[in-house]
Amino acid sequence: MRRPLHLVIVLFFLATAPVHAARNLLNGNPESMKPWSVRFENGKKVEQTGKQPNPWAARSWDNSTTGVVTVGPDPITNTASLGIVNLEGKPAMMLQMWRPVKIKPNRRYALKLAYLTNGAGRGVVKFPKTKLSDIALPNSGGQWKTIEKTFDAPGTEMRLEYHNFGKGEGQGLYLKDLFLIDVGLSKSAPQAEPDPNSMDRAAPLKPNFDQATGYYKTLADQLTTKGFGNGEFMFGTNGQAVIDRVRKFGAQHDRMKLRPLDPTTTPDAPEGVTAAFEIDVVRSTAHPWSANWGLRNIRNVNKGDVMLVSMWVRSGGSREANTVSLWLNVKGPGKKFSHVRGKNVKLAPAPDWVQYWFPIRFNRAAMADQWSLEFFCGGPTQVLQFAEPAVIYYGKTVNDSALPTTKFVYDYEGRASDAPWRKTAAERIKKHRKANMEIEVVDAAGQPVPGAQVKVEMTRHAFKFGCVLHPAAWSGPTRKKYTPQDAVRSRETFFELFNTATIGGYKWEAWRGMWGKHHNAQKTLAATRWADENG
Repeated sequence: MRRPLHLVIVLFFLATAPVHAARNLLNGNPESMKPWSVRFENGKKVEQTGKQPNPWAARSWDNSTTGVVTVGPDPITNTASLGIVNLEGKPAMMLQMWRPVKIKPNRRYALKLAYLTNGAGRGVVKFPKTKLSDIALPNSGGQWKTIEKTFDAPGTEMRLEYHNFGKGEGQGLYLKDLFLIDVGLSKSAPQAEPDPNSMDRAAPLKPNFDQATGYYKTLADQLTTKGFGNGEFMFGTNGQAVIDRVRKFGAQHDRMKLRPLDPTTTPDAPEGVTAAFEIDVVRSTAHPWSANWGLRNIRNVNKGDVMLVSMWVRSGGSREANTVSLWLNVKGPGKKFSHVRGKNVKLAPAPDWVQYWFPIRFNRAAMADQWSLEFFCGGPTQVLQFAEPAVIYYGKTVNDSALPTTKFVYDYEGRASDAPWRKTAAERIKKHRKANMEIEVVDAAGQPVPGAQVKVEMTRHAFKFGCVLHPAAWSGPTRKKYTPQDAVRSRETFFELFNTATIGGYKWEAWRGMWGKHHNAQKTLAATRWADENG
């Protein structure tokens, strides 16, 4: 009798186990977290105490917001929580706490959490970069309430965001018991989950060059002449079809404006080009990837598939730098998802239109919603113009190394050591930059000293030779193989080669520590003091 009774008890326990008995994909227990807080004033992070619960992060969505995101007790029940609190009486509060979560396609997930709001506070749970609906967190009247939502995986990664919309000083949203659980296959999932690299997920190649219109017909003829006429324009048979799909991405994409452009009004517009748009970075960003444009939900791809990106690019003017920056990135599941020829090169588009080519080879298979094509435009304030972007799919019919590739050869006419201009330049230097110097050597009585040996050594240039003095030379190692001795050598070499320094750390974002741990006010001042002490 004991064995059946034992069996019945076990089955009852399994049947009544809570949903969060499975592995929780969130670090959602505030009781296990160390004290942590991030304070925002006027939308800027001004103070952080403690170590943030990895990988939770916080930021403000409103430039006038003053508030704090914290790990600590709520003010009503004194329960450990993740709190998002308004610290002034503004009419609306938009502080955000978020974390990325890796998930699996064709799976179903259950989200469960408890929340509390005080006063008139309320909140919302968002699922950015997915089609999942927001979850409203209405005012809880100072009591802990529980919400649950079940949904199919929207891709391989999603980001959970919790926003506080508390109105008035001290209004907050408090969270605890956050769980995200894999509860099994989605209803639409295949019965088995095969290795994505061992099956064909991509639809067959459908060549459509013969349907191209406008400039795309010129592009199709150009590629056909080169032996690559079996491609598939993936978004339609004209450039405007691609532009209609363009979206802005990046943590600081709000500093970037996207506008339609008539390319025929620009200098030297390429013949037949009609579809174009303009990116205007109106405020500098922390990194090139902080503001970018791109395309998503493009196409299922198989391992070894090849694509080709073509577009015309020019600089529409720059307010901060002499050159503009443009970086291409293909973002997908896992490391080394794709190989892009030319993507690791920083482009500097000129005032004239230039056609760029980027062949892409995929090292892994992926569904259409698992990867994106992105162009990094952040950094200094700048204007970039793009015309007739095209994404062409070839499957496995061509080798990516055979496709047209933009070659970044930073050479110029007259670079050779025996170039004709160097002779005339040397003559001008001799005439305008050099002069004879007469030295008279006398003894104590003022009489000439015959056969005197004279050595002249210049101690300082009147001309300023300079470079940017990086704060990392005072902050210790910046890379694994960069030692404190390397930092000392960096300073000594700088002093040997230059007599003028530019301190880049005085840019506002660097001064406030927004460019990483090697940039802040203290290290900038240390570099300045060293430059001053060394003349």
